[in-house]
Amino acid sequence: MMYDVLVDVGEDNIEADLWEEDALAVNLHRCVPFALPNDGGLAFIDHRPGPSYGHVYEMGIGSGDLDGTLWATSLTEFFRALANALEAGAAFLYYWPAPYDDESGHHCLEWEIHP
Repeated sequence: MMYDVLVDVGEDNIEADLWEEDALAVNLHRCVPFALPNDGGLAFIDHRPGPSYGHVYEMGIGSGDLDGTLWATSLTEFFRALANALEAGAAFLYYWPAPYDDESGHHCLEWEIHP
């Protein structure tokens, strides 16, 4: 549902001339979502032809980021950086991932912000 909302926002704003035609936000229909961060955003892989093909981004109305934040230049790089952060107890971007088991039994990551 968040993916559909963001695609609609992008389409509405290209019509209002708020973004250029090649902007990530108006081309989300060409991207592949794969996760929903807890801030109401969307993690996705850019599937547009060109130099950003395969890049991993996060974007969302809840996070206040409608331009997209680059998480990694490939899904492999993203998972490598995330695994390294988990193993080392270090930050991924400006969050520290911490594993926990949800009430449903799912294994999840909690994203802690440290000053």
